[in-house]
Amino acid sequence: MRTLSTSPRTFSEAAPSLFGEGAKSGHVPTDLEQATGLERLQLIGQLHAVDVFNMGPLLITKPGTIEDPTLVPAYVCGGPERVT
Repeated sequence: MRTLSTSPRTFSEAAPSLFGEGAKSGHVPTDLEQATGLERLQLIGQLHAVDVFNMGPLLITKPGTIEDPTLVPAYVCGGPERVT
């Protein structure tokens, strides 16, 4: 049987939560306060000038074939990978 152990966060700054804190009572929340999950991740990325979902155009220099397909970048399991 393995034991479970945890350690405190060692970074100088905590990572932003994917759950917003919401608005104070009687106020209308901003998009960042109300957003959760992937929408919040995208908004936080925009604040730091990071294109989280790589929304730029796909640059295709040649037509893809079965032997030489056009590769599309995809993010699988937290790391960038190339899939066809």
